[in-house]
Amino acid sequence: MDIAEYITKFKDEYYRELNAAQTLDQLEHVRITYLGRKGLLSKISKMLPELSEEERRQYGPQVKHLKQEAHDALYKRQKQLSQHKQESSRSPSFDVTAYKPRR
Repeated sequence: MDIAEYITKFKDEYYRELNAAQTLDQLEHVRITYLGRKGLLSKISKMLPELSEEERRQYGPQVKHLKQEAHDALYKRQKQLSQHKQESSRSPSFDVTAYKPRR
Protein backbone atom coordinates (compact mmCIF):
# COMPACT_ATOMS: atom_id res chain seq x y z
CA MET A 1 0.00 0.00 0.00
CA ASP A 2 1.48 3.35 -0.96
CA ILE A 3 1.08 6.65 0.86
CA ALA A 4 -1.73 7.91 -1.39
CA GLU A 5 -3.83 4.87 -0.51
CA TYR A 6 -3.12 5.39 3.21
CA ILE A 7 -4.22 9.04 2.93
CA THR A 8 -7.46 8.03 1.20
CA LYS A 9 -8.07 5.27 3.74
CA PHE A 10 -7.44 7.70 6.61
CA LYS A 11 -9.89 10.27 5.26
CA ASP A 12 -12.63 7.72 4.66
CA GLU A 13 -12.37 5.89 7.97
CA TYR A 14 -11.59 8.89 10.18
CA TYR A 15 -14.50 11.04 9.08
CA ARG A 16 -16.91 8.10 9.12
CA GLU A 17 -15.99 7.22 12.70
CA LEU A 18 -15.79 10.86 13.76
CA ASN A 19 -19.36 11.50 12.65
CA ALA A 20 -20.55 8.22 14.16
CA ALA A 21 -19.21 9.10 17.63
CA GLN A 22 -22.12 9.97 19.92
CA THR A 23 -20.28 10.48 23.21
CA LEU A 24 -17.08 12.19 24.26
CA ASP A 25 -15.63 8.80 25.23
CA GLN A 26 -16.22 7.47 21.74
CA LEU A 27 -14.67 10.61 20.32
CA GLU A 28 -11.60 10.14 22.50
CA HIS A 29 -11.28 6.59 21.17
CA VAL A 30 -11.37 7.95 17.60
CA ARG A 31 -8.71 10.52 18.49
CA ILE A 32 -6.39 7.89 19.94
CA THR A 33 -6.93 5.45 17.08
CA TYR A 34 -6.30 7.93 14.29
CA LEU A 35 -4.36 10.87 15.75
CA GLY A 36 -2.51 9.21 18.62
CA ARG A 37 1.18 8.34 18.79
CA LYS A 38 0.57 4.91 17.29
CA GLY A 39 -2.36 5.99 15.14
CA LEU A 40 -2.84 5.87 11.41
CA LEU A 41 -1.79 9.49 10.85
CA SER A 42 1.45 8.83 12.69
CA LYS A 43 2.14 5.84 10.42
CA ILE A 44 1.55 8.03 7.38
CA SER A 45 3.95 10.68 8.72
CA LYS A 46 6.62 8.04 9.34
CA MET A 47 6.39 6.96 5.70
CA LEU A 48 7.45 10.40 4.41
CA PRO A 49 11.23 10.05 5.01
CA GLU A 50 11.23 6.79 3.04
CA LEU A 51 9.89 8.52 -0.08
CA SER A 52 11.93 10.10 -2.84
CA GLU A 53 12.49 13.84 -2.66
CA GLU A 54 9.94 14.47 -5.39
CA GLU A 55 7.29 12.39 -3.61
CA ARG A 56 8.04 14.13 -0.30
CA ARG A 57 7.40 17.47 -1.97
CA GLN A 58 4.12 16.14 -3.30
CA TYR A 59 2.83 14.31 -0.22
CA GLY A 60 4.44 16.32 2.60
CA PRO A 61 2.11 19.33 2.32
CA GLN A 62 -0.87 17.00 1.84
CA VAL A 63 -0.07 15.14 5.06
CA LYS A 64 0.46 18.41 6.93
CA HIS A 65 -2.88 19.76 5.67
CA LEU A 66 -4.59 16.46 6.48
CA LYS A 67 -3.25 16.55 10.03
CA GLN A 68 -4.50 20.12 10.60
CA GLU A 69 -7.85 19.35 8.99
CA ALA A 70 -8.30 16.23 11.14
CA HIS A 71 -7.52 18.12 14.36
CA ASP A 72 -9.93 20.92 13.40
CA ALA A 73 -12.70 18.43 12.63
CA LEU A 74 -12.09 16.66 15.94
CA TYR A 75 -12.28 19.95 17.84
CA LYS A 76 -15.48 20.92 16.03
CA ARG A 77 -17.11 17.54 16.78
CA GLN A 78 -15.96 17.70 20.40
CA LYS A 79 -17.55 21.12 20.72
CA GLN A 80 -20.81 19.82 19.22
CA LEU A 81 -20.97 16.85 21.57
CA SER A 82 -20.15 18.86 24.68
CA GLN A 83 -22.75 21.48 23.73
CA HIS A 84 -25.34 18.74 23.20
CA LYS A 85 -24.42 17.23 26.57
CA GLN A 86 -24.85 20.62 28.29
CA GLU A 87 -28.23 21.18 26.64
CA SER A 88 -29.52 17.78 27.64
CA SER A 89 -28.31 18.19 31.22
CA ARG A 90 -29.99 21.60 31.54
CA SER A 91 -33.47 20.37 30.79
CA PRO A 92 -34.74 18.50 33.84
CA SER A 93 -36.19 15.06 33.32
CA PHE A 94 -39.18 15.95 35.50
CA ASP A 95 -40.94 19.12 36.60
CA VAL A 96 -39.88 19.88 40.16
CA THR A 97 -42.71 22.37 40.66
CA ALA A 98 -45.32 19.72 39.84
CA TYR A 99 -44.23 17.47 42.70
CA LYS A 100 -46.49 17.59 45.72
CA PRO A 101 -45.28 15.70 48.77
CA ARG A 102 -47.78 13.55 50.64
CA ARG A 103 -48.54 14.39 54.23
